[in-house]
Amino acid sequence: MDTALGITLPPMHPFLGMDMTSLLDERVRRDGEHPFLGGVCGLSLFAGYVGDPAATAEAFGDDGWLRTGDRVTVLPGGALRFAERAKDMLKVSGENVAAAEIERVVASVPGVREAAVVARKDSVRGEVAVAFVTVTADAGQAALDEAALEEAIIAVCRQRLADFKVPRAAYVVPDLPRVTLDKISKGVLRQWAADRHAAENDPTRQVASR
Repeated sequence: MDTALGITLPPMHPFLGMDMTSLLDERVRRDGEHPFLGGVCGLSLFAGYVGDPAATAEAFGDDGWLRTGDRVTVLPGGALRFAERAKDMLKVSGENVAAAEIERVVASVPGVREAAVVARKDSVRGEVAVAFVTVTADAGQAALDEAALEEAIIAVCRQRLADFKVPRAAYVVPDLPRVTLDKISKGVLRQWAADRHAAENDPTRQVASR
């Protein structure tokens, strides 16, 4: 897995007790560069969502396989390399766009410590990319001009990405919201992106300081 910090995690095999044969032979479907995992089955899975049969039905197939929504690469020998969550894919003008691809470019900009890209609704393209970044310690100590960094991010993306993949906005924030110590909350960022866009287009509306 290539993270926004440029860290590559090693490929992994399913846990002991997982149905690896069915996973590789029947439960992987290809969609562009990476296949989607159709599901996993094994002793480590939970039985369902308490008090929410609709969510359980959506998450599990009739055969008991959990639909993970992961995009993976199947390597020789059966190891799986995680690529991205399907729900983190953007749909820009009908094109599938991987947030991770944009995040790698954004994270390469000097001064950026960590980057996360999410979709924002757009009346013309359906969705557009929006980037949120934190700055490196050195950049912060140097009183980095946040507006200049945001402009630099867009400029670098225009040089290295197709136009429809270029973020339509970039924001410097003190910290990225997380659901765990290492997992960024993309749901919160999507709300931030919507709120900031609304505020920018309505001078009477203010966005709470992040």
